[in-house]
Amino acid sequence: MPAPAAAAPPTDTPTDSLTDSPTAADAGKLAAEALRTGDIDAAYQHARTAMSQTPEDPQVIFLMARVLGLRHRFPEAVRMLDRLMASHPETRLPALGQTSEWLVLHGDYAGAESRLRSLLDEVPHAAMAHRALANVLLGLGRRLEAADHLRTLCRQGDIQESELLSLLQVSTPIVGTRVIEPLNELAEALDLIAANRLQEARRVLRESSRHDADHNALLGRVLVLLHDAEGLEEWNPNKSLDRRDRQTWFAMGARHAWSGDHASATRCFCEVVLRDPTDGQAYELLSRSLSELGSEEPSNAAAERAELIARTQVIAAGLKPSANQRLAQIDELVQILEQLRRHDEALAWRSVQVLYGQSVLTKQQAIERMRQINQRRVELRQSGGFGPGDSFVVCGVELEGLRGTEVGTVEAE
Repeated sequence: MPAPAAAAPPTDTPTDSLTDSPTAADAGKLAAEALRTGDIDAAYQHARTAMSQTPEDPQVIFLMARVLGLRHRFPEAVRMLDRLMASHPETRLPALGQTSEWLVLHGDYAGAESRLRSLLDEVPHAAMAHRALANVLLGLGRRLEAADHLRTLCRQGDIQESELLSLLQVSTPIVGTRVIEPLNELAEALDLIAANRLQEARRVLRESSRHDADHNALLGRVLVLLHDAEGLEEWNPNKSLDRRDRQTWFAMGARHAWSGDHASATRCFCEVVLRDPTDGQAYELLSRSLSELGSEEPSNAAAERAELIARTQVIAAGLKPSANQRLAQIDELVQILEQLRRHDEALAWRSVQVLYGQSVLTKQQAIERMRQINQRRVELRQSGGFGPGDSFVVCGVELEGLRGTEVGTVEAE
């Protein structure tokens, strides 16, 4: 009986397979390198290899989520990091920051805002979160809320020139300085107002599919700027006035002024500037109503305030590309901001001056100027003197005698 044929030797032994297959660490490095060079497909393949070997490794999970985000698979990427946060709480803060970015790209702005606010609840001074949240709010047309976060960056000494431009005029963007694209109709209308395309802004607000309190308040302002007395008479103010709703106060003030009730108008315009001291239009109307009341000194102060604010916006819109010309413009801007007692912004612009002045300053001079700026910032933080007090903001007007109702409510019209 013939002996059975010998079995053919295996073409690949287990040891050989392990040798040929990259380890999870190697695959992770290859994925990271592919991401660095922009080869997202290769990064995806390497990340899958790493995941297949160490599916519970937090670094590998984060890497895979990043790759999914770059492939625009945002919901999957977010779910992956949400599961990671649940099992590894130490990853919570970076995961909140990363997922908020993906949610913005996915169009879930409410979700992004919620995560950024959660991050700031845990790390109140996180500059990245303040900056990201400010950008979302600017894109949504919620400029007053965005200004709070930009001002935090300003007072921390960690603010960019483009962000400082947004603080110069909070109510609407300054033409030519916008860096955030509008994400909704409210922000679109604000851009149109900034460009003085008021008829278009009114149309956008009236035709908006989401005519909420913010849209209604801004419509009131547009009607004032259009001098549309009939439209403003028919306009209904928000019945539950939010403490931050300076647009409704602005429109109500104009309506009172146009009907000859300058005491009520003065009260309303003071409420506007207390919320937004950069609103030059409100100061101009406040000056007129105070003049009608015979209050010449505060009227003159409000008129001067309006002119100074207007000048800051002219400078912002016309900043020159030349460093030397820009230095002179910023110097004027700093002087005006000091007059307006907006010391936090003035200091930040002084830092910008140092950057533009590197061609005329020695390294040691630049270091010394930045040291002085930082020292002054610490002094202002300790004294609470970053910005103007309420009495200065309202040009010395005594508000208690004007406030017939509690702030935050609207009188029955």
